[in-house]
Amino acid sequence: MKKHAIFTTALALFLLAGIHTYAFDDGDWQIWIGESATKTLNETWALKVSEEQRYGDCAHRFYRHHLDLGLIKKISKRLKASFHFRYISEKKRGEYLEEYRPYANLSYKWKLAGLNLTSKVQVEFRDQEHNDFYRFRKKLTLSLPKIGASLRPYVSDEIFIDSEQESINRNRLTIGSKIRINKKWSCKVFYIWQSDKKTRHWQDTNILGLQIGFKF
Repeated sequence: MKKHAIFTTALALFLLAGIHTYAFDDGDWQIWIGESATKTLNETWALKVSEEQRYGDCAHRFYRHHLDLGLIKKISKRLKASFHFRYISEKKRGEYLEEYRPYANLSYKWKLAGLNLTSKVQVEFRDQEHNDFYRFRKKLTLSLPKIGASLRPYVSDEIFIDSEQESINRNRLTIGSKIRINKKWSCKVFYIWQSDKKTRHWQDTNILGLQIGFKF
């Protein structure tokens, strides 16, 4: 009887450890890999389809996948709007949960001291299985001068505000480079330092990413 109790306890602890593996530790390293295809419809409209996979727990465990369909409107040389729908499947507490996320954004480009700046505002409705709420995001990107004919380094910072909390609960600082391969193919390589507000502290995540894009 005692051996059976010890075995049951050990099994329960093992299962619990497996469940909480996806509540990643502070300072976790992750890898995000994405692909996209953009079709120009005319001078002002374009259609974009993209997907992304994410690996956490020191990049050993796949935990998230999303598909995104977007319609992009070029309003002027500096102003652009887009409307998207995103389907997300993410593993939390040992099970995959689904989210449906319609969102829209507006971006504006300008130059300052010869440098290119882009400000983007995004509003999302997050339809989760157990909760629904809005989220506001604001991102500022600084594009640095080109290196050679194909590399364009950039730095960006993005804040996140959930309607439930009404305060900044996430920040992403990104350093990366856009790489033009040819007229149709391009990619981005980047590092993100993400900080999430928890109950008593801010939790950091280090992310290495690759995004491949195709235009036709």
